[in-house]
Amino acid sequence: MVISSKLFYEHGQGYTKPTMPIEPTQERLYSITEAAEKLGMSRQRVHQLIQEGRLLATQHGKMWLISEDEIAALQSRIKPTGRPRKG
Repeated sequence: MVISSKLFYEHGQGYTKPTMPIEPTQERLYSITEAAEKLGMSRQRVHQLIQEGRLLATQHGKMWLISEDEIAALQSRIKPTGRPRKG
């Protein structure tokens, strides 16, 4: 999903609310479902990370939007879970 207008956000907790519109950009934004697929985790886990403040997202109406940069930053911080494979 590409949103043509970027908003200025005050980063407080994990979620932000728009305060003032500024110049439009072509920044790539993902829904929670799209972000979950890209990160290889459930929608519920992505939502939990937003609520914990570990993943910054903006709410546009009822939809949460997550920037591509935030997803990349989270991917670099994620450690593999579970038992290592033999081989």
